[in-house]
Amino acid sequence: MNELYTALERLAAAPGGRGVLIEVTATEGSAPRTAGARMLLGPDGVFTGTVGGGVYMNAGAYGG
Repeated sequence: MNELYTALERLAAAPGGRGVLIEVTATEGSAPRTAGARMLLGPDGVFTGTVGGGVYMNAGAYGG
């Protein structure tokens, strides 16, 4: 989690300071990550953290 906070601080200090924090709030059945998993998507498309896997990351990043 420290890596995520470091990335958030870096993003906040950058000009424009925009990004998206994606969090798993609930799961049903089998899921790669549990509720509370977080991922930060920066304006350059770089991810910090993970919410589970390709399908889930695309859905979070691109509204999939």
